Amino acid sequence: MAFLRTRPADGSGLTYTALARERRVAAVPEGHRLTERDAVALADLTGEVVALCSTAATTGTDLWPEGRTPRTVRVPGVDEWLTVIATGEAVGVTAEGTSHHHLHPGVRYLPLTDAAPVTVHLARPAVPTHAATEAFVGLAQEHLRRADTAR
Repeated sequence: MAFLRTRPADGSGLTYTALARERRVAAVPEGHRLTERDAVALADLTGEVVALCSTAATTGTDLWPEGRTPRTVRVPGVDEWLTVIATGEAVGVTAEGTSHHHLHPGVRYLPLTDAAPVTVHLARPAVPTHAATEAFVGLAQEHLRRADTAR
């Protein structure tokens, strides 16, 4: 089983359960003009170079309206994504979970007010390989329901 923020193409032999929706956040270098704000919009990033991560691709240029697409730079992984942002070469857009799991002293995460959320899926083999698989899926769903209620 795996938690995924992107779904592989059909025919993968996997079953998916949508568990949660995560807000998107902007990642900007510390000291950037946008760090003075509490939140930003996609239009605020249009004039910036936006880093796109090849291995954790939850964001593409399709988020922006036609004609407002920012320039992009593709990086091979999360470490490189953080580095180009921290050095001021680019900004980024990612799922909120990144702001908790990939902290960097040179990167500030800001809520995006107008970007569609990312769906988090629980992926597992279409044919269960363990008797407790469905019980685990149920527990994951229940945990997230309780977490949502507590917010």
